[in-house]
Amino acid sequence: MTKILKGWTKFRIFKTRIKWGVTSYGDDQIKSYEFKTEKELHAFMYGVDEANGWLEYQVLPLEKVT
Repeated sequence: MTKILKGWTKFRIFKTRIKWGVTSYGDDQIKSYEFKTEKELHAFMYGVDEANGWLEYQVLPLEKVT
């Protein structure tokens, strides 16, 4: 899990940094993300945790509920 950094500017910004991949190729795999709310940050991190271990994805159409 990545560290969650809380930064202050004029408005409160929630930040995190993630190093993607399993090999080290320097800083090119490090991405920074900023969110307006802590809730958005936690939702993003939940998605990252759920996606961990998968290399690709496919969006499927929603099924009709009868």
